[in-house]
Amino acid sequence: MLLEPVNLATVKGVSFTIPKINRPFKEKIVSQVISPNNDGINDTWKIEGYIFSSVSKIKVYGLNGNLVFMHQGEYLNNWDGSDEKNGERLPQGSYFYTIDFDGNQTVDTEGWILIKYQ
Repeated sequence: MLLEPVNLATVKGVSFTIPKINRPFKEKIVSQVISPNNDGINDTWKIEGYIFSSVSKIKVYGLNGNLVFMHQGEYLNNWDGSDEKNGERLPQGSYFYTIDFDGNQTVDTEGWILIKYQ
């Protein structure tokens, strides 16, 4: 069955409703410093305002290019700067991260993070 196109200029009483989604705006933030010293401030890496799914991937690399942390799925803001291979604290310094939110093998955001102990 084929439907004929409708000329809306000749139709009276047609209305459209566009639903409004009332989601509060949440600023997108990737913290740039981890200071895992158990003082309750910046003890873990925080990523806020982004939507993660089961295919999202986070990767963190040392300056030598070695992968030191990888997470797939919803991130719970719980990485404390430890090496994923042995669980030991990573050396203080700068690290590079990439995040692929939709799992399509394309980096959606990237940047630097500093691990600092005091």
